[in-house]
Amino acid sequence: HSDKVGHFSIFFLMTIFLVIGRLKKNYALIFCILYALFTEIVQTFLNYRTGSIFDFVSDILGITFAIFFILFLEKRVLEHK
Repeated sequence: HSDKVGHFSIFFLMTIFLVIGRLKKNYALIFCILYALFTEIVQTFLNYRTGSIFDFVSDILGITFAIFFILFLEKRVLEHK
């Protein structure tokens, strides 16, 4: 299961870093989902890699948790103003 944790973590962090880098949340979300889909599709054509729907689901979960985490932090900041 460490592979799935890795997928989750990488896409969680990628989403966070894109938003910190000033990419709008919607664009970061779309980019990360398309990138996850693209990488899994490409892996199905490689002899030394295999694409997996479960890897894609782990990627999506990482992206989703990152967006909710960002929204949670933004809400907390607004509450303290």
